[in-house]
Amino acid sequence: MNKKEREIKEMLNSYYVPDYDKDAPMKAIQFIHENSSSIKNLRATNKEFILSQIGFIRKRTWVFQIIVLALICLAFCNIESEHALTFESFSLISIFSPILLIINIEEISRVYYKSMLEIEFSTKNSLKKVLATRMLILGIADCIVLTIMMIFAGKSMNISILRVIMYTFVPFNLVCIGCMELMKYFKGRELNYASIIYSALLMATLLLGRLNNLQIYAQNFISSWIFIYIITTIVFAIEIKKFWKRLDLFDDVIKGVII
Repeated sequence: MNKKEREIKEMLNSYYVPDYDKDAPMKAIQFIHENSSSIKNLRATNKEFILSQIGFIRKRTWVFQIIVLALICLAFCNIESEHALTFESFSLISIFSPILLIINIEEISRVYYKSMLEIEFSTKNSLKKVLATRMLILGIADCIVLTIMMIFAGKSMNISILRVIMYTFVPFNLVCIGCMELMKYFKGRELNYASIIYSALLMATLLLGRLNNLQIYAQNFISSWIFIYIITTIVFAIEIKKFWKRLDLFDDVIKGVII
């Protein structure tokens, strides 16, 4: 027996194993019951959980949103009065929502990544809760950014607030509906690319409206915008309800893909 083996043997001999206490399990259960109230108070509330999830959204997402918002608002401020009511100015309002989706979609799609799932599945919060919370945070942020943009657009272009709202939220509804539909068929980077392509096609459609002389931003076309807004809002609400139900099975589907 060499020196190292003797040291190990001496350490094992000196190790004290306490006698078996048959009452130990009941004592542990009793301790948990007595301290359950204090343990419960240490759990994060829904508000604390939402605030904690803000920190998981990458800083570059917020930076890109601020930069794009600043550029859009700067463009409206520099619009001359004789060009305020042109097709280019109106289309600038409509393409802002798809641009926001392009910025934010990676924050949603990366929840599907295996590297992210390994972290999410190790926490006490379900992936459904994490994904829904981050979508809620990004949705609220988008509404705030769009509201700021609408204020700048309304003041710079001197048009009715109704037209600004329609030109803003009709594309916003369309991009949200499209994104949730794409989530049925794509995940991870595939969802990211598919959403970017969809947003680009939507922006191209809005910009190409002038080439076909559709006059989609004419004053007498506002009733059609209102009709489309009502329809897309209803569809958006239905898609949210379906999406919430799909999230109940989301964990099992993703786990099956990983396995």
